[in-house]
Amino acid sequence: YHLIKKARDYKFRESAKLERAGKTGQIQALQDKVDTLLALCNGTEDLTELRARINSIFNDTEKRGVILSSVHRAKGDEAERVWILKPELMPHPMAQQEWELEQESNLKYVAYTRSKNKLIFVQSE
Repeated sequence: YHLIKKARDYKFRESAKLERAGKTGQIQALQDKVDTLLALCNGTEDLTELRARINSIFNDTEKRGVILSSVHRAKGDEAERVWILKPELMPHPMAQQEWELEQESNLKYVAYTRSKNKLIFVQSE
C-alpha cells in the first residue's frame, strides 16, 4: 500500500542526503529502520493493521517468555539469564568517531550488566 512506497522513497532520498553530507555511518542505521518498518508492513493491509501488529510485538504488559530486545531497549531492565547474540559486533563496525566508539562502549556495558545470574554469549558461525 501507499506507506510502503513512501517508506522506500524516504529511504532512498534520506540515504542520498546522508551520503552527500558525508554521514555514511548513519546510512545503515536509517536503512535498518526503514527495512524494519517494511518488514512490519508485510502482510498488513492498512495503517490500522500495522498499528495493531506493532502494538502486539512491543506491548510491555506481558513479561512472560523470551524477550528479544536491542541493548537500547534493555536499559533499566534485568533478567535471570541474558543471551548476547553476536557480541563480536560490539562495538558496531560502523562506529568510527571517538564519540561513536564511546557510545558503543556504554552500550556494551549496558548489555553486560542486564543479567541477574547468567550471561551467555552466542557467537556467529
